Amino acid sequence: MGYLVRYIKFLIKSTNQYGIHSPFVFNYLTQCLYQKPKKSKHKVEDILVKSISYFEAENIMIYGNDTLQKLLFHYFPKVSEKSGPIDVLYFDTPSGRLSKDVFSDFPLHNDSLIVFNKIHSSKKAFIHWNQYVLSQKATVTIDLFYCGLVFLRQEQVKQHFIIRI
Repeated sequence: MGYLVRYIKFLIKSTNQYGIHSPFVFNYLTQCLYQKPKKSKHKVEDILVKSISYFEAENIMIYGNDTLQKLLFHYFPKVSEKSGPIDVLYFDTPSGRLSKDVFSDFPLHNDSLIVFNKIHSSKKAFIHWNQYVLSQKATVTIDLFYCGLVFLRQEQVKQHFIIRI
């Protein structure tokens, strides 16, 4: 199945903020992701920069994209990569190797955000993304087509959203 077909299927299934019944996700969309101005010309970079700012993240880890890491540390000079609880964890693409380890091998906390880039880039990447969506540890998952977001919020009922931005 080609990229265009995957995108059309995404558009058919997706919604915007008006189809969201979770106050947490609604506020995140309306107060963060839908806010202008864009911080970057690349959608995933824009999502990441806005999210770090919105959640006031202090500790981020970037895997698979050194250019993005330099950009983020430029935008947020006080943010660091240190040992300890990770506020934002970014992977350039979902992978099967990480699907079993990500929740236990990284020091994540209740308010951690995990961002997976390129979740629709291939059938294999989408299969790996769905492993995260189905995980019991992931309570809120959001498919934005360009990337996938995973939240570990224990106080929230497990929900998956497909959202256009």
